[in-house]
Amino acid sequence: MPTLAEQLGAYAADLRYEDLPPEVIHQAKRMIVDTLGCALGGFDSEPARIALDHAATITSTEPATILCTGRQTSPELAAFANGVMIRYLDYNDGYIGREAGHPSDSIGALLTAAEIGRANGRELIVATVIAYEMFCRMCDIVNFKPMGFDHTTIGAMANVLGAARLMGLNREQIATALSITVAANVALYQTRIGNVSMWKGCAYANTSRNAIFFAQMAKRGMTGPAPVFEGRGGYFVAVTRKPFELAPFG
Repeated sequence: MPTLAEQLGAYAADLRYEDLPPEVIHQAKRMIVDTLGCALGGFDSEPARIALDHAATITSTEPATILCTGRQTSPELAAFANGVMIRYLDYNDGYIGREAGHPSDSIGALLTAAEIGRANGRELIVATVIAYEMFCRMCDIVNFKPMGFDHTTIGAMANVLGAARLMGLNREQIATALSITVAANVALYQTRIGNVSMWKGCAYANTSRNAIFFAQMAKRGMTGPAPVFEGRGGYFVAVTRKPFELAPFG
């Protein structure tokens, strides 16, 4: 039987634009446009300035563009800077299940992945749907806060599935990128409580940065820990404390 990472890798690789109902396509477009508006609003923020200043120190032979500036940097830092701008005002969408968060934060990673993967608008819509499916379905079945974990733990998975698809990875490579992501992105809920720092608005952007890097590594042949969910030191043991099953994706 395929592992959960393998099932998700197959879903992300195989979904087609033609599979999407018109209302889903419409909503994906709305979320992309809304998210770009949020990035414009967050551009002048102090966290965005910090991210932009750091991104400006890096050049790349595979550059990606930072929103609102036209500047180019490495793909990872472009995804991070874009994500910081998107999240700063806290005006982007929200989803509430057993866990809550902002699935459109993933669009920061997807825009960068689409650029370096030379993907078209239809592919960006498909990747947006993939990311939303992963994020929202996980929110429906797991409440991380009582266990001390942050919802960006889910966001990391949503990011890498969508980004890897846009970067042209196959089923096995996407499953590998997801496995690396799951093992390396267990974030703490302390980010959002107590004396809240700038990092609260940057934590999801950090998973966007990581998603690009992990997808690049998997595409080049890096292997990842498996089975990352079901293993005796895996996600079901260390994070959720019990196994779960995801309902079939649309």
